[in-house]
Amino acid sequence: MRRLAGDLPALGIAQKQRPAAPTYRGEITEAVLDEQLSRQLHATALAASATAFVPLLAAYALALSYYGDADEVVVGAPMAGRERPETADVPAFTLAMLPLRLDIDPAATLTEFTARVRETVYDAYAAAEYPFGWTLRRLPAASRSSSATPVFQTMLNMLPYPARATTASDVRFRFVELDTGYTKYDCALYVQPHGPGRLLLQYAYQQELLDAPAARNVLESTLIALRALTDPRRAEHTTVRSLDLLPGDDHR
Repeated sequence: MRRLAGDLPALGIAQKQRPAAPTYRGEITEAVLDEQLSRQLHATALAASATAFVPLLAAYALALSYYGDADEVVVGAPMAGRERPETADVPAFTLAMLPLRLDIDPAATLTEFTARVRETVYDAYAAAEYPFGWTLRRLPAASRSSSATPVFQTMLNMLPYPARATTASDVRFRFVELDTGYTKYDCALYVQPHGPGRLLLQYAYQQELLDAPAARNVLESTLIALRALTDPRRAEHTTVRSLDLLPGDDHR
């Protein structure tokens, strides 16, 4: 409650006028992290005493801050709700959304920024069992609107799907991608395994707010930030202010 107090920043990356009644029709643009960058990602997470979620969140937040010209962003993170042994095997939908409010300090080095993101994530995890619906009722600034989701308008979702088919109780499962053509948030970044040692990043966005080139730029800038964050020498000496996130095509 303390972290989400006061005026909440709204995601400001939309190119178009937000409709009063959105259709939520969405598109997806994607990229694959090669084995080298995936290894660097996991090494950076290990050095920061975190999982790969933290540097990915840090890179995504920097891209959102860049295009939204904002000094803080709020990103939603889905929580499985199965951290306790007694809930691990309950056959029910226990997913809950956890808002992560991130300050973007231009003077911080990328290493310092990643560490601060880690602390924000750790603090939020400690309150992960607090229902999001209760949070909404106690936040005066989180007014409900038909045009945008309250508290956060984007999320980062790491999907721990196995890259290959799997078997459980003699039943064989394989995961199939399903694009419904809709997205409930302004945009969302999904990360999942994609073959041995690789990760697939999928950036979903609402067509009414972003066009395809702009959405691609957000994903490309996330990758630029991730490469910088996962390069130890560069991350130690590069500040958020000095990091150039403009994609190559725009430079040309």
